[in-house]
Amino acid sequence: TGLYQGQHLQTFSAFATTEAEPEVSNLVVSDITSNSFSLSWTGNDEAFESFVVELIDSDRFSEPLEYMVPGTVRSTDFNNLISGTNYVIYLYGIVNGRRTNPVTTVALTEEEPELSNLVVSDITSEGFTSSWTAEDGAFEYFIIDVRDSESSLDPIQQVLSGNTRTTDVSGLIEGSGYQINVTGVTQGWHTQPLTAVTATEEKPKMENLVVSNVNSYGFKISWNATDGAYDGFIIMVRDSGRLLEPVEHKVSGDHRSINITGLITGIDYDINVYGVARGMNSKPLFAKTTTGIFNPEGFIACLCMLCYQVFFFFSV
Repeated sequence: TGLYQGQHLQTFSAFATTEAEPEVSNLVVSDITSNSFSLSWTGNDEAFESFVVELIDSDRFSEPLEYMVPGTVRSTDFNNLISGTNYVIYLYGIVNGRRTNPVTTVALTEEEPELSNLVVSDITSEGFTSSWTAEDGAFEYFIIDVRDSESSLDPIQQVLSGNTRTTDVSGLIEGSGYQINVTGVTQGWHTQPLTAVTATEEKPKMENLVVSNVNSYGFKISWNATDGAYDGFIIMVRDSGRLLEPVEHKVSGDHRSINITGLITGIDYDINVYGVARGMNSKPLFAKTTTGIFNPEGFIACLCMLCYQVFFFFSV
């Protein structure tokens, strides 16, 4: 209505209706792991320019995270989150450059699966056994990485199923240091590796097989070996022509010599000495010798001399 020279003019009327703000609803969290989850929602088609998702750690231990999502998208995944953390989630739609009222929900990431107690055992000169503990069903697989402490060789890697808790590592170098890393993997996520260090044993040494004091019926053999390296030794004596059964002698690991008797005169013999450690035989030391030939004349002369000495002793 207008007023002209004190008089009211004709009234004109018009009506306008504002559009309802597009709605975002049904905010759902799914596929929760220790470091990720998925988020989905519903909203009017083509009503939104984009979406803004805000993640806030309810304990305020970390900075809020904000993500932009295209307006045509109705779900998204969030990774690299903190395990065992309660997140408050706000979802805003963007219309004409402005944020709508948010929808909100919460999500609690799972605790990180435990991987612990890496132990190295059964160490030999060529390898060892590694074992560890983990929650049942928590990991899809494990990665075992073994590398020498000098990092001069290519690392050895094993990929083992998630229900494995022990593995043997072989083909290593004697007397060398090694670092072992065990990593658990689940849904593409890798744990911090468990780490242990160890060193392979020096390979026991056995050498210098010597035959001495050879006579008509036997001989003495001796050898050198690393102290404490062997549980025992096996000595095999056999005629070189393989006409007789071999003779086997066993001695404890602190022995370094043995007298062999009861052999045949004038025969070639092959001698093998094996070191025994952890139930396994080493490569043998080998020697060859020939027993002496019996000399009757010399024997009679010695016997006469002995008799003369006895007669002289009793006649004095």
